[in-house]
Amino acid sequence: MVTFEIDGTKVVDFPTFIDEINCGLILHFSGQMSWKGNLDALNDYLSWPDRRYRLVILNSDRVRSVLSHIDDVGEDDLTLWDAILDIFNNNSKHVEVHLQ
Repeated sequence: MVTFEIDGTKVVDFPTFIDEINCGLILHFSGQMSWKGNLDALNDYLSWPDRRYRLVILNSDRVRSVLSHIDDVGEDDLTLWDAILDIFNNNSKHVEVHLQ
């Protein structure tokens, strides 16, 4: 199983999370850093590969802390982190997410 890593130490806000997802994951699928932060698009990107893969988010506690303070995601009482976890869970047949 192919493994991709996201470095949570570099995440200080949503734009840096976008950068890390682009560098650690999206670039490998699309050949460019094309994710702009739209959550529907993230859902699509996660289901692209033909085979199952692993996504490791290093220092995930930091990422959770940063993204849990953002709550304007259009869903009732969901923080951005909650919405992203939902997207990960909805794509579990494609991606195995490890929070470290």
